[in-house]
Amino acid sequence: MSERGTRRDVPIKPQLPAWELGKRLREEAIVSCDSGTITTWWAHQVPVKRSQMHAVSGSMESMACVVPCAIAAQVAYPERQCIAIAGDGGFTMLMAELATCARYALPVKVSVFKSDTLGQIKWEHLVFLGNPECGCELQPSSPPRSRVHAR
Repeated sequence: MSERGTRRDVPIKPQLPAWELGKRLREEAIVSCDSGTITTWWAHQVPVKRSQMHAVSGSMESMACVVPCAIAAQVAYPERQCIAIAGDGGFTMLMAELATCARYALPVKVSVFKSDTLGQIKWEHLVFLGNPECGCELQPSSPPRSRVHAR
């Protein structure tokens, strides 16, 4: 895991930011992780320390649970560092909860891993259904070009 978490490939692989985040977590941090491929990077690359708490939706695979989970942790344990680890798909589904953090001045930290796709759904389509990915794309990395033409 250390070898994969420290590789400096370009573009960077998700193992690197997960590894670096794990190194910076406080001893008493509460870490929430969303469902999807992000769960893989959390499970493999973020080492757990004895006094930390970690939460993930588990086999229910409920996407977008991570920010509300981190909010609940921050309310329950206001003195602890609360981190949400999200994929861009799950975060997109519930990013409005950042307004809750702002309203109640909750210092929740959110780390979003960008892949431009609902990665776990994409792989389920391919592996379990034998289908090519369909409807898994998020917004493209660069803005679309204007379709307005001068006449």
